[in-house]
Amino acid sequence: MGSLVYVGDYVFTNMLSKAEIHSSWKSLTDTATLTLPNLTLKSTGEKFEKLVKVGDAVQINFGYDGELVTEYEGYVSEIVTGSPVVLKCEDEMWKLKQRLINKSWRSIKLADMLAEIVPGATIECPDVTLAPFRLECRESTGETEGRVFIGCLLQR
Repeated sequence: MGSLVYVGDYVFTNMLSKAEIHSSWKSLTDTATLTLPNLTLKSTGEKFEKLVKVGDAVQINFGYDGELVTEYEGYVSEIVTGSPVVLKCEDEMWKLKQRLINKSWRSIKLADMLAEIVPGATIECPDVTLAPFRLECRESTGETEGRVFIGCLLQR
């Protein structure tokens, strides 16, 4: 099996030690974990884990006989340094988790609220009016030191 992985500006061909992709209707976020050998760039001598950063785009492709299929697209959400280097990734939900949203409406259609929260997204949802409605997101420290997790409270 062959692999082609893009992380930010870097491309890895058949260099993965391990890859795990988790996708389920039970979770709002698809995740991937990439395990790479401890790499050093020949041109600069810098370690790969110092060059990649949280938020870098990730694309994972797998296949046989040169026929590669994109299996995952997302963003680096966490970097575990050491040997090997582990990149934890999340799909487009990662972008949503980067914003704090505190807003209330006397009355709003669900589609209008989603368009306001996720500008540019294609939205297909039932024609539902929420009234009154408040969306409150708070920052809280997560399990990993220095990392911020966003928790949202939806109230009707």
